Amino acid sequence: MRGTLREKKLKGGRLSLYIDYYPPVWNPIKKEYSRREFLKLHIVKNPQTQFERRQNEINREIAEKIYVKRMKSLMLDEHKLFNKDALNADFILYARNFVIGKSRGGVNVEHYNSVLKYLDRSVRAKYTLLVQWPDPDISKTDRFTLISMCLQFNG
Repeated sequence: MRGTLREKKLKGGRLSLYIDYYPPVWNPIKKEYSRREFLKLHIVKNPQTQFERRQNEINREIAEKIYVKRMKSLMLDEHKLFNKDALNADFILYARNFVIGKSRGGVNVEHYNSVLKYLDRSVRAKYTLLVQWPDPDISKTDRFTLISMCLQFNG
């Protein structure tokens, strides 16, 4: 698996940053293989002010970090190794992307949206510290059990 961070010219003298994969990788949202992942980061081709130069540096640094994270994830998947970054993922964000994928497929997603509203109202507000900033002394299993028990008693 190889990838390269590249630039694409846009109108107005800007460049768009994207990752070019070879061979193509599976995109679960579009449900197809893709060679490019556009990062929605732009840089000015000929920066004239200090602000534009600094913004270009920041966007390149962010793109480089995304590139390294994607390559690490693909290499771990390729060698069938466990990806520890997946444990720190946001479940509500995953669920929201799942619903978006279902709605693109023409599926009625009203019941999914009601579950998302419930998660946003009750779970995220009460248990943000447990989900996003875990205590290193609490294992993932214990945290899941704790959240489940809180939901049963408060739900």
